[in-house]
Amino acid sequence: MGGIDLNFYQRKRLNREMVLNKRCIEEQAEQYEFMGKVNQETRKFRHDFNKHMDMLADLYDHGHIDELGAYIHQLGTMKERAYYLSTGNMVCDAIVNRYYAKCRDEGIILRCSGTFHDDLSIEMSDLCVIMSNALENAYEASCQCDENREIQCKIGNEKSLIFITIINPVQIPPAIEDGFINSTKVDAQAHGFGTKIMQETAARNGGSVKWKYDAQTKKIVTKICLMGQKCK
Repeated sequence: MGGIDLNFYQRKRLNREMVLNKRCIEEQAEQYEFMGKVNQETRKFRHDFNKHMDMLADLYDHGHIDELGAYIHQLGTMKERAYYLSTGNMVCDAIVNRYYAKCRDEGIILRCSGTFHDDLSIEMSDLCVIMSNALENAYEASCQCDENREIQCKIGNEKSLIFITIINPVQIPPAIEDGFINSTKVDAQAHGFGTKIMQETAARNGGSVKWKYDAQTKKIVTKICLMGQKCK
């Protein structure tokens, strides 16, 4: 009986790892696709740079100020499309930039600061599932809001620890108990699901995930702590 139970849990763990690895590969594939689009926009802009400068000069020389302003605004839009966020980690770059593009399309501002160390010991599949779930929840919650549509993602390192803080608005106050979002209808509307697997993954990497709601700003703060480097 014990052998049967062991095989069951081994298969369950293997299946879980396969799912996480598949998601990690999908994130990287989307990153390559995103970078291809960014490079295409950048090459196009560089190729037409002199033409843009000639057009700006011509509009100015002929006193077409309104047209000049509109053209400059258009160039700014092209620059925005080629914008790229860097976290110092390829997998997280894929996740952050994918949600940056999704947020931009929905009129949501996504700000990201800080970078990861380049010698992380945490499995990329684990980091992938934590970051993707955290930003997915923040994105979905922000989409439901009519104001203060801004997500902040802060990455910090202290010795062997990684600290990730994500702040986003919510339309409906989530149900939080002892730092954990309860699995309720309110939670489903505010932050989706995946919070439990985030905590399990963080705990497996010597860390934790906790949530806190600020009633004054109507924002939720997700604090993630991970053991990201081997102790030296």
